[in-house]
Amino acid sequence: MGNRVTADNGNDLRARQLELIQCVGRTGYWEYHPAEQGQIILPVASQRLLCSILDCADDSYPTFIEILEPKELKRLTAAFEKALAEQQAFAIVLELQRGNTVAYLQLRGAPFESDGTPTRLAGTFHDITSEKRNEEQLTRQRDEMRTILDNFPGAISLCGPDLRMTAFNHQIMELLDFPPSLFDKGWVDFADLARFNAMRGEYGAGDPDEQVRAIVERAHNFQAHQIERLRPNGRWLEIRGTPIPSGGFVTSYVDITERKHIEAELVRAKEIAEAQREQLANLLDNSGQGFLSFGADMVVDAECSRACEAMLGGSPAGRHAAEVLFGEQQTHADLLRATIPLVVAESDPWICATMLSLLPGEFPRHERLFKAEYKRLENRRVMVILTDVTEQRLLEAKVEAERRRLEMIVSAVTDSRDFFDTVDAFREFITDGLPTLLNGPPSLRSRLVELYREVHTFKGLMNQFSFTHTPTALHVLESHLDAMRQHDAVPSSQQVEEIVRAVPLRALLDADLRVLREALGPDFVENGDRIVLSANQAEQLQQLAEKLLRGEPIDATTASMRRLLTEMEALHRVSFADALRNFDRVIRQTAARLEKIVAPLAVRVEGNAWIDTRVFRPFLRSLTHVFRNAVVHGIEDPDTRLEAGKDECGVITCTVTVDEGADTMTLTIADDGAGIDVTTLCERAAEAAILPANQITSLTQERILDLIFRDHFGTSTETTDLAGRGMGLAAVRNEVRKLGGDVVVESSPGDGSCFIFTLPYHVDVTLKTEASCRKSS
Repeated sequence: MGNRVTADNGNDLRARQLELIQCVGRTGYWEYHPAEQGQIILPVASQRLLCSILDCADDSYPTFIEILEPKELKRLTAAFEKALAEQQAFAIVLELQRGNTVAYLQLRGAPFESDGTPTRLAGTFHDITSEKRNEEQLTRQRDEMRTILDNFPGAISLCGPDLRMTAFNHQIMELLDFPPSLFDKGWVDFADLARFNAMRGEYGAGDPDEQVRAIVERAHNFQAHQIERLRPNGRWLEIRGTPIPSGGFVTSYVDITERKHIEAELVRAKEIAEAQREQLANLLDNSGQGFLSFGADMVVDAECSRACEAMLGGSPAGRHAAEVLFGEQQTHADLLRATIPLVVAESDPWICATMLSLLPGEFPRHERLFKAEYKRLENRRVMVILTDVTEQRLLEAKVEAERRRLEMIVSAVTDSRDFFDTVDAFREFITDGLPTLLNGPPSLRSRLVELYREVHTFKGLMNQFSFTHTPTALHVLESHLDAMRQHDAVPSSQQVEEIVRAVPLRALLDADLRVLREALGPDFVENGDRIVLSANQAEQLQQLAEKLLRGEPIDATTASMRRLLTEMEALHRVSFADALRNFDRVIRQTAARLEKIVAPLAVRVEGNAWIDTRVFRPFLRSLTHVFRNAVVHGIEDPDTRLEAGKDECGVITCTVTVDEGADTMTLTIADDGAGIDVTTLCERAAEAAILPANQITSLTQERILDLIFRDHFGTSTETTDLAGRGMGLAAVRNEVRKLGGDVVVESSPGDGSCFIFTLPYHVDVTLKTEASCRKSS
């Protein structure tokens, strides 16, 4: 099929009018002549219009054959043939394409007669490209809208200004339980939906018509809104309405049932957590303990127990932990600052616990004493638990004072000889010993050493009998003397005397003895040591006194009188074994304080060992240091002994052997403890410059062990009221040499130590006479 341009021989005006109509209306004219080889005839104006539609030059005059795809051409041919066959009008839309230009034409036509026979078709074509494209765009937008609606996570609807719902998705029927029949028309009035809900009680009790009227009236306001509604079936819906600028509104319905359940669970969980928090806070606030926490930045968290405010003088929240806890105690504060960041960064729980154990366990604050416990939390923070132990410590001090009071009373009653001997010796020291040591010869430094030794010994003796005030004062005096001794410059006699006189030793002794006066009466203290006589001895003394008063002569050669006089003369003699057994009290007291286990003191005597207390009393007093050192430095704690394969209970033994032929006796005091560390002794000797290092390495073990008897020398690095001054064993050697004896020490690592004393022993005439009297009787 082609097209042909024909000349217009008609009226020029009519042709121009037709051309103008075609140009303005974008409508062209065509004729189809089947008999003329299927030509489509276009007037010039229509031809130009077609060029304009296809955006080509006016002189190109494209034909339909050129611009129609085969499919489109086939459709057009079929339409022509049908119209001619049926002699009916037709209309068809064709897609034309030329180059990159695509256009749409709507052809309308009908048969007309030529020579009385309808053999041709004529009609118009109209450019509908814009309408077609608009239609396609609307279709695409409609499809996009439908896709959006169908994939919206809930129900959605669109109402026009007349409140007619013209767009919606299928979920609106599911979420709101609407029957599909309501939407059969493809749209539904908002009022009909409201009435359906009102009739089924969706809005609660009330007049359905009034409910519908109110709902429709609100909808006409076209105001944005958001509400949550619980449907009768238990489903929660979130309804959002958004007005459309041109009128109407879009409404979305989202099922929030699960969210509401979660919110309810969260509310319940929050209420439970809050209740638990309040319960815990009440518990902590009423526990009497302070709880606070902080991290590596050391800033205290806001959550603190109420007790913290009372303990620390204000709320610690937001303040630096070191300043809050320790205030002006700079050493404690610095230790906390250095330790906490390491603890927070450390992953090993055992290392964390070890580092925290190094922090101050107790510290004073605002005239109170607090116990601190440190715990690493899972959130990389540290919690401190504060407990006010002021009253507890005061009570413990009272209990300890009462325990010592009772122990002193029991000691005074059961061991009155040693007890009052110690009291008398101390009084003599205060009255005569101190003035001599302060002002007498030889040099002041020598006297200072002797004074220090005496104070150290009496401190141990007073502790042995559980005196309360005197041992504490002696410990303070001992510390002052030690500081003075270590000073490079030699102190003056006046300086030493001022330090000694500042300690009221006599008043403190009287304060301790006041306990005995109150418990046992003043006579018990004033009379002092008791001597126990048998009834027979008392009767004999009474008879002797009566004879002397009558002026009768006394025959001292009779056996009975000789025996009585011998017994009286031997009252100052005691069994060496009994004197040694009295030190079991020292062992038990020291072991209890150090939480060690030591068996009762074992004493074995070979031979007839008697000693005169008037001679041996200073030596016996000095032995306190040996027994105390055996527990402090020798016997290990139970765990260490078990690890070493020993019994957890340590053993200390005393063995006495008498050699009457040589007038000597040997005392051996041994323990099964750790022994003396010879290496440490050498190191301490080198540090103290006692001997040059090259000489120390050449010493025998016997010479090295002998170093422990030097003044101010020992292996302990810590000074306590039990030991650590390095003066005790020096005092022991001093006393044994005053008796004319000597002492050596033997030690084996892991097996214990042994002190061997060689002492004089004199069997005088009275003891031999006593023995012969027993035989004759």
